Amino acid sequence: MSGKRDGKIALMMSGNIEPDDGATLRSLILMAQTKALKISQLSLNSPGGSVVAGADLATTVRKSGISTSVDDASVCASSCFMVFAAGMDRVASAQARIGVHSVTSSTTGETRLAKSVTIDMARLLADFGVPPSILGRMVTAKPDDIAWLTAEELRAMTRPSKIEPSRSGYAERVASDVASLTPVRALATANEIQQARELTSKGLTLVRASRPSDALAFLQKAVSLNPFDADTAANYGEALFQAGQFVSAKDFLALAIRLNPKRGGAHGTLALTLAATGDIDWAKDSFISYYKLANHKDVIREQLLRWRSDASSSPNLRRSADMAIRSLDIG
Repeated sequence: MSGKRDGKIALMMSGNIEPDDGATLRSLILMAQTKALKISQLSLNSPGGSVVAGADLATTVRKSGISTSVDDASVCASSCFMVFAAGMDRVASAQARIGVHSVTSSTTGETRLAKSVTIDMARLLADFGVPPSILGRMVTAKPDDIAWLTAEELRAMTRPSKIEPSRSGYAERVASDVASLTPVRALATANEIQQARELTSKGLTLVRASRPSDALAFLQKAVSLNPFDADTAANYGEALFQAGQFVSAKDFLALAIRLNPKRGGAHGTLALTLAATGDIDWAKDSFISYYKLANHKDVIREQLLRWRSDASSSPNLRRSADMAIRSLDIG
């Protein structure tokens, strides 16, 4: 999971698709909404899994207006393809592998999609705007033989989809059918929150010992348990920054600030992160917020002046600090 400046959230799904994945996604969507955030992107890397779970995820993605992507060196096959196809916008890297096949007979007893599962999948995918040529490959491919999409088929999949009105109700019917199997869970449980706190404490101990890279696994797990907690996201972002993982640090610090705009320290670390990635204007704005939120503005002023003049500061850091100083008229 990662956050953007505009309050949009990107998720990453990897591994087999499990029966409760749809419920997990709906829970995350609901939690995001309570924080005035929106899950807008789902990046996929999965060999597939349960057909019903794939349909559940796919209909949740489409109903929520989420875009999907398969990145470099990632795979999306079997029921994962349903999730990819459900994206309002679909992006496939040139190095991505995306494949389809018909359903094995062993899965036909799964639940309400039991009868003619492959045909039901094709109808659902048609509702998502999948080209007939790809549907044909899916229906005719052997259950144990993945038909990998060609470059031309990938281009067809990533063009904007047009839904025919005559088919537009099928996904809605499937959604109400499969979603009832895994109802939404509104919030992180008390046990998950406590586990997240314990993991955060362990991670922060390592950060204070100048071992941020060792802290990342603890803090990442804490975020997964309590994903919309400002302190948890900020601590993970701080550790990522100290470990030199600036792109990821930016996303989690931005998320923390969206969750709690008055968290001054997160603004400061975000500004340093943005300077490191070359986003000068946003870094300047973050420095300004850092200063305005500070209780001891004289201390922050001295920091900004030092960053502007110190020869060890990067050109981007000197420039963004100078822009903030000029804007605040404190230089």
